[in-house]
Amino acid sequence: MVYFYAGFVVYKHKDAIWAAITPKRLLLGWIMFAVIFVVLRPMRDVQACTDDVSKLVKLTMLIGNKACQLVYASLGVMVFYCTAVYYTQWHQLKSFAIKLAACCFGIYLFQQFVLQLQYYKTGFSVLVGPYWLPWCGFVIAVIVSYLLSALLLRTRTGRFLIG
Repeated sequence: MVYFYAGFVVYKHKDAIWAAITPKRLLLGWIMFAVIFVVLRPMRDVQACTDDVSKLVKLTMLIGNKACQLVYASLGVMVFYCTAVYYTQWHQLKSFAIKLAACCFGIYLFQQFVLQLQYYKTGFSVLVGPYWLPWCGFVIAVIVSYLLSALLLRTRTGRFLIG
């Protein structure tokens, strides 16, 4: 819910946010994200060493883990968003990028099914090996999901669902 509300607030104040994006602020944001990610990400994975800890300590650790994740994930989303906004303000997007962006919700929906099909219903994972599997899986999933989304957007129902 935090991310949905944050998205609503950002959209409501997008003009002020876009005007405030400068190269120096972007650089500072990326540096802050890198430092916070390097510090907080390992802290999120810290677990109690023994089973003798109380339920209060376990609950405190769980809350701390989720708080760390919320902080670095939120900051990461902000710097990626600001970078994308800054880039699109100063660069003309290619028509393919615009078409790809129009299909992004469909790609998001289809990719999970394409990946499951690739990994569990075919011998693809054995064919490419563990090192190349995520990379090849990503490329194939994006291409197939894009094609399925583009086809679905040609229908009235598809435009209603993902357009």
